[in-house]
Amino acid sequence: MNVKQFAEELASHAKEVDHLMKRRLPVMVGRMAKDHFQDNFRQGGFVNGGLHQWPQTRRQSMGGTSAAANYGPLLSRRNHLFSSIKYVPSDYRVVVLNDLSYAPIHNWGGTVSPTVTPKMRKFAWYMYNKAQGNRRSKSTPTTQIN
Repeated sequence: MNVKQFAEELASHAKEVDHLMKRRLPVMVGRMAKDHFQDNFRQGGFVNGGLHQWPQTRRQSMGGTSAAANYGPLLSRRNHLFSSIKYVPSDYRVVVLNDLSYAPIHNWGGTVSPTVTPKMRKFAWYMYNKAQGNRRSKSTPTTQIN
């Protein structure tokens, strides 16, 4: 088969090829991408080009016996981040996404500024003073006037 014959064959199947590229391939590629990303979670690292392990988490390195200590990095009992991977096929393309608010921090890194409530701050100061051996009484000391 030469190039001219191939072009004629392609032209005769143009409608089928267009349907394949427009409808079927985006769904197939999206499913493959979702499976690939979820496999990264299952393996505990990036699997393209060989397995590149993610760093071990603090809860894993503590050596606990709880169920949480046995989960891999980015995994938990609920697997919310894992199960939130989705794909949206459209004409000639597919978008793979995870719309959780904390997904970009896990993927690209960054700083997190947690909200500290007054109750949390009070507890932190209590624990700090307890560790220092300071005892604060709830009543204010009275001064004696001579």
